[in-house]
Amino acid sequence: MKTFEVVWCLLVAWAVTGAFPSLVLGAEPSSKQDLAFLLEGVSSIAGPGDTGVLLVLGEQAFPLVCNAPLGSAEPVVAATRMGKGRAVAFADERFLGKDFLATPEGGKLISKAIRWSAGESAAAVRVGVLNQPELLTYLQANGFQAEALDVKAPLKNLKNFDAICFMPSSFAEGDIKTLARYVRGGGGILAAEKISYRGRRSRGMPRTEFAGNLLLKEAGIVWGRGSRDAAKGAGCLGNAPNMELSGLDKAIEYLRAHTSLEPKEDDRTNVEQASKTITRAVLTLPREDKRVLPRVKSLLESQKIDYADMKKHPITIQQPLLRLRLTLDTLEIMQLPAKRVKAHPAAKEFPGAIPADAPRVTRVVQIDTAHGAWYSTGLYAAPGEAIEVEMPAGVDSKGLSVRIGAHTQRLWNDDDDWYRMPEISRSIPLVGRRTSAANAFGGLIYIEAPPDCKLGTINVIIRHAVEAPYYVRGKTELAEWRNSIRNRPAPWAELEGNNVIMTISAAVVRNLDNPQEVMKFWDEILDEDADLAAIPRQRPYKERLCADTLTYGGGWMHSGYPIMAFDDGISAAMVDLAGLRKNGNWGLFHELGHNHQEYDWVLDSTWEVTENLFTIYNYEFSCEGPSKAPAWPPKAPEEMIKKYLATGPDYNKWKENPFLGLLTYYQLKEAFGWEAYKRVFAEYRALPDEQRPKTDDERRDQWMVRFSRAVGRNLGPFFQAWAIPTSEQARKSIADLPVWMPENFPPK
Repeated sequence: MKTFEVVWCLLVAWAVTGAFPSLVLGAEPSSKQDLAFLLEGVSSIAGPGDTGVLLVLGEQAFPLVCNAPLGSAEPVVAATRMGKGRAVAFADERFLGKDFLATPEGGKLISKAIRWSAGESAAAVRVGVLNQPELLTYLQANGFQAEALDVKAPLKNLKNFDAICFMPSSFAEGDIKTLARYVRGGGGILAAEKISYRGRRSRGMPRTEFAGNLLLKEAGIVWGRGSRDAAKGAGCLGNAPNMELSGLDKAIEYLRAHTSLEPKEDDRTNVEQASKTITRAVLTLPREDKRVLPRVKSLLESQKIDYADMKKHPITIQQPLLRLRLTLDTLEIMQLPAKRVKAHPAAKEFPGAIPADAPRVTRVVQIDTAHGAWYSTGLYAAPGEAIEVEMPAGVDSKGLSVRIGAHTQRLWNDDDDWYRMPEISRSIPLVGRRTSAANAFGGLIYIEAPPDCKLGTINVIIRHAVEAPYYVRGKTELAEWRNSIRNRPAPWAELEGNNVIMTISAAVVRNLDNPQEVMKFWDEILDEDADLAAIPRQRPYKERLCADTLTYGGGWMHSGYPIMAFDDGISAAMVDLAGLRKNGNWGLFHELGHNHQEYDWVLDSTWEVTENLFTIYNYEFSCEGPSKAPAWPPKAPEEMIKKYLATGPDYNKWKENPFLGLLTYYQLKEAFGWEAYKRVFAEYRALPDEQRPKTDDERRDQWMVRFSRAVGRNLGPFFQAWAIPTSEQARKSIADLPVWMPENFPPK
């Protein structure tokens, strides 16, 4: 059993009454007393928005701030006791940043959190701060004996501090024992960080390896990797009425009393909240749990689901018990060993059925494991049927896995209707020379390599598979494609270029004669993105585009690996070369742009702005021009600017309107050309770590200064006209350059 699972089993064992420790929001007496101290004088919290989330489990842990009203609340700030010490966890490091501290409620909450973690001492609290300069300045100005921890030896002399503040990833796994001893011995900690995708090449961090979880999981707090729209306005505080439904026991009790298939309007919000609380718990617990899962299964025995046609009869948010039942069923299915897997009835609808006469084949697949990625095989696993993967003799698998299914969307927390099962793809480690693997829903077969895999090129044998339509630019003969390959029986196909791989419905390629020209177009798009981002055209791994019947959050598309796109005709659009040349595809260009953004030059809340620089670039060079783009340029840009300036420029308003922000960047492009952007992006890429911006203030300052130096113009007044905050010091540093403003800007 893995260490992570052992810890959760220990947590379960703590529940002497047979119930898992509650997700307590002020429900337990000790928590009420702690909440009263921590939230004294705090009536509401305006958080940074788009934070991560926390799981709160155990008798000692309790949430302080949740991200939304009852119905979808998830903790974003939580506290716990650990031995003689105490800890407060934040799902985003921005909770310790200047903007949050500058709000009266935010500063008060952080001050109280430090005093509480230090033991509620009335005396001056000695605080050590690691790599949080804004927090250090705030504490020194507000009565704390605060000093910076030594970056090279942050654990030195911990005994000198009542509490320490840090981002968990600043510490290595070997430091956790020292930190844990410090807390158990009576020390206090404030740990703040968001686990999320940052940068084009980031694949995220497994939560079991995150230092914060290694440290605090035994005390009942776990950082989740998902991102939520958290507390943009007033977040829910832990002492809010009825928040006890975020506790697991209370949630189970509530659902047992409200087992209607579709709850009454008055009960629906509470039932939704209780269901989501239980869902978070069952997604976290090991499958062998014997205390909680049997109780939940017993609760849901009466809930029956017709899987045959989910597209016509989706499971809606108004059916929370059915969704919870579906979640449990899916989790159980996805854990089954190959010999116990059976075809699921929903597989016929999605991802699709295999023709009854489709032959099973054995193929030798050559895999170049030089880079951590998925390697396409052109093969498909039938629903419920086991395939066998054989490694070369004498070759250690080195962390390789076999993936069955390209559709990685997990819909557990999605409030939209479920038109398909909430999880349908599996990744099974390759252990030993032969591995048997199966997926109840079937799917395309991939070999997955970890980033540090050094096996080189190997030949893998895959048995009992079905052939899928699979085209590789420069390798697949067009005659063979037209005569046979495109008619292979699997329901999903892949087209692979030099830079990108597209996973689309096989139905749209049956009559596709020109995959070579289609992939040439998409390779051009990715080359353009590389040029603008100032990275080599030769990529370490190819980007992926994948069509799905449902995307998380109801959005049309989202970035990542793979980029997922709602298939309301997107499969056909991806291969419509004439349509792509004429009209482009704003959505796909946009998501590819996201995959090329870099954290260092994306200003606060402009993730939905700067990716469209790549979108516009693609339209200019591969389509008929940006005038054909459906969303750009705006019909009346001057009117948009006048409206923004009419009541006085406001940075918060600027951030709320992505196309207004894009106008700002477009003005720079129109004046100085794309080459200016390329020079600036290249400069950022070459920066040593010590020169990279650490805060939003530094990002804004550096962007203004670096762009000004790249074009030889002083952009300070331009930034001020748009109300983009920059420091006086940064503006003085470019005062030697001639001032630049766009013609007729600001408009009269």
